[in-house]
Amino acid sequence: MKPLTIILASLALSACAEKWAKPGATPTDMEAALSQCRAEAYVTLPPLMQRVMASPAGRTPVRTRCTGSGNTTNCRTTGGDYQPAVYRNDDVNEDGRHEVQRACMFRNGWRPED
Repeated sequence: MKPLTIILASLALSACAEKWAKPGATPTDMEAALSQCRAEAYVTLPPLMQRVMASPAGRTPVRTRCTGSGNTTNCRTTGGDYQPAVYRNDDVNEDGRHEVQRACMFRNGWRPED
């Protein structure tokens, strides 16, 4: 992975990361607590990947276009092509892991920032 890609991915993740506050705590304290709680969450609920259907199989719409002049008509039909189902892998424990992490932060005196 290129360094720029890593930096952009980190910025994107940090932009949506929840911020926490605790009286007298520094940002470094918050990061340490968050890392500890994240580790606890992964031990409690490790990733559990499940294959799920993102979109079902089907056919593309059939369309017929006709052109003509006088007594001549030419029609062309397109579509009707088979499209296979699309699958993706989802971590079914992801939401639960987030809740374990939040509970850990609350238990240790942290509160979400507004």
